Amino acid sequence: MIDFSACVETLFLEGDRPLDDRVRAAADSGFRAVEIWGWWDKDLARLARALDTTDTQLITLCVESWKNKCDLGDPSSHDEFLTRVRAAAEAARQVNTPRLVVLAGDVAPGIEPTAQVHNAVAVLARAGEEVSGDGPELLVEVVDREHEGPNALISGSRSALSLLGRHEFGTGTIDWATELAWLQNAGYEGYVGIEATPLGDSSHVYATARALL
Repeated sequence: MIDFSACVETLFLEGDRPLDDRVRAAADSGFRAVEIWGWWDKDLARLARALDTTDTQLITLCVESWKNKCDLGDPSSHDEFLTRVRAAAEAARQVNTPRLVVLAGDVAPGIEPTAQVHNAVAVLARAGEEVSGDGPELLVEVVDREHEGPNALISGSRSALSLLGRHEFGTGTIDWATELAWLQNAGYEGYVGIEATPLGDSSHVYATARALL
């Protein structure tokens, strides 16, 4: 069955809450799963305690930042990328996170485009081997060049919330009940992440989302 996860980088910021209090506020509103972007600037022990006491799962964290990412089409970036994957995997173990979000980076100048894709696939396979076994799963973020990254090496998806100004469900014109029904009919049973800057109070976001199912 579909459920929703809250990006606590953008939700539950009311009152300048620290991260652990955002996790608690998300849980109080109904969320059983949350997401973050960067882990390197977080107090992971404090975050882990908040997750544990609220019985909430941190389902994803990012290997690197959007502003400081490796371009995987360029082999010279691969050693640094693998170092970052190993560090993020260790962070994920500390907070029991099952998935790492990785980026393929931008198109690298001076390298044939097809070769760049092959280079990226090769190092992503190596990264998967690095964290195989009891390590987290790697998820490659496929971005929309129009809205998120005009030079992205791997593109094709469309960030739904970017079409709404990245606000919560119910603030735009898309028929989300139909879209979510399509996912359910296709057999999807995971989380749908809500990475939105709410126009209203964050405490209402989960209930609004659940009402669409």
